[in-house]
Amino acid sequence: METAKVRHNIQQSKNIRFCLLKASGILLCLCWNDERFALVNAFLPYNSPTLPIENKVDVKFYGAKRRSRSVFNNGMLINYSNGPLHNRQVQHALCMTDDDELSKSSETILNDSSFEKAQGREITIDSSKPGEMVATDKGVRQRKRDSAKNLLKRLANLSLMDYDWRSNALREKEADRQYEESIARLTGSEAPYIRPMDAHEDKRGPLGMIEKFTLEWFTEVIEEEAERARRISESDGELVRPMDVTQDEDGTGEMRIGPLGELERAANNFIESIINSEIVRTTQKVLRPKDLDPSERGPLGDAEAQAMSLLTEIAESERIRGDMGRRRKSLVRPIDVVGPLGEVELAVSRLVQSEQKRFAQAEKAMEESGKYTIVRPMDAIMPGPLGTVEKDVSEACEKIRNEEIRRLENMKRALEDNRPMENDKNSFLGLAETIVVGIVRAPIMLASVISRVRELMKSETLDEKDRELLERTEKAIETFIMEDADDINSSDEI
Repeated sequence: METAKVRHNIQQSKNIRFCLLKASGILLCLCWNDERFALVNAFLPYNSPTLPIENKVDVKFYGAKRRSRSVFNNGMLINYSNGPLHNRQVQHALCMTDDDELSKSSETILNDSSFEKAQGREITIDSSKPGEMVATDKGVRQRKRDSAKNLLKRLANLSLMDYDWRSNALREKEADRQYEESIARLTGSEAPYIRPMDAHEDKRGPLGMIEKFTLEWFTEVIEEEAERARRISESDGELVRPMDVTQDEDGTGEMRIGPLGELERAANNFIESIINSEIVRTTQKVLRPKDLDPSERGPLGDAEAQAMSLLTEIAESERIRGDMGRRRKSLVRPIDVVGPLGEVELAVSRLVQSEQKRFAQAEKAMEESGKYTIVRPMDAIMPGPLGTVEKDVSEACEKIRNEEIRRLENMKRALEDNRPMENDKNSFLGLAETIVVGIVRAPIMLASVISRVRELMKSETLDEKDRELLERTEKAIETFIMEDADDINSSDEI
């Protein structure tokens, strides 16, 4: 004897739920529709006999409204996903509910000895007899869990294959780059590079430092995910969280988690601290999170405490400012009182004063030169916050510009040193580059030949003066060469 349990309460869920019924080995589905049950569908198990279409019988079961009987004529059309449509003879049906009064009246239609009396959400059937089926919630959940594990294991194996391929390609590329750098050091020159991070440390700009930091972070993430995929594959699809993956990255024997694990741990600690503080607050019946003890106060309490501290400072400074204004019988500005609003007003006043002086400087320059002049914030006599920001941005842009100019020069060198048509002419890339370069250079060479022919056609014969000048020049060159040769011979004799 085996027991099949209905997982959900049909009367409370108001949705389609599965219910095990004796119906020639068929699992029926009941739908709660506010007032009565309705027979929706039937699922055919494997090895269930197919009955002729004409063997149809009425199906009776108890409805929830006044316990009235409902009749479904001509049986049910059964749909099974792994096979064709079949008509099955529905022999027995059982209404399942948590209602005590209705549960007592629940019974099998066309009494069958294999059913025992249904109690609540449980029925017991004899699974040894043919034509019967036992479907348990536990079995369904286990099959779903196994399918999810198999899918996760396959994804982990694919990730490992991709990691091996990419890591090998990156190692080969890095080895080639280091070889080129060593050759360049031996020759006393600088190895050409293409990526900003490959520049020398002294010449590496903002883009190179950003790329280097980003690449190192992504490398750690990839190594961490590869280790996690390896553990998932070895554990037959068991889920492994990033914060549970520890590895020795430096070779020092110290195990630590990766970047994603750190992020997950920080998020987990943040959420757990909120939950723990809220549990303590509920237990101690404390209304506001900030009123808890500092050792038990969570992020919400700290945030509220900081906000309340800021508001208290503002309120205190405003109270002092009001008292000073009443004593002086005049307006007191927030900048004259210590407090957050005074600091804000001070920053705004500095910005306004610097802009006013920059405007006055521009007007003075326009009067002197007689034309409209723009004074940049960084070039003003009194550079304010805008001038400082503009100066920093300008310096950063200049560094990036110089970095990109050097990188462009190195890219030209790298392309010249690694041209396929010069290194390997018989390769596919070498032949392709040769053909493309020939096609591009052919019109240029043809244009230069035509231009030279036109120059020759427009040329004229030399007149007498030019001919005499050319002869005298040739004789002078010959005399100079002969004298130089005599001097060399005399020095050799000496």
